[in-house]
Amino acid sequence: MPAADIVELLGGQKVLKRKISNAMELHERILMGLPYVAFDSVRTALRLTREEAATAIGIPERTLVRRKKEKKFTAPESDRLLRLARVAALAVQIFGTEEKAAQWMKKPNFALGSRTPFELLETDAGVKAVEDVLWQIAYGIIS
Repeated sequence: MPAADIVELLGGQKVLKRKISNAMELHERILMGLPYVAFDSVRTALRLTREEAATAIGIPERTLVRRKKEKKFTAPESDRLLRLARVAALAVQIFGTEEKAAQWMKKPNFALGSRTPFELLETDAGVKAVEDVLWQIAYGIIS
């Protein structure tokens, strides 16, 4: 997945306050902590409520309120937000639009044990399962 697609979902250069053109630059930005507005950018692109997006990245509501006030996430929280953006960017690439990607992410999927892709984003293993299904769809293995 190209870093540019992920950066775009995070709000682009305007939100991240610097040009990011590769994975190493993205890595450095994650370590600095992503701005809170990157969360809103991903949430909006995927048509998620605050609660749905917070659950997907494993952040309790009270912590989310604090991060909004601080205007920044910690490095581990930023990494989980990046994970959500990475899966979303892949889904957008495969389905063609943010709307179609968002619809797919919210629908129960037989290949994922009848869970929605969003339900699996809290862990790296769940993300891998979702990415595997997306690649299978891309290559026409399942629909």
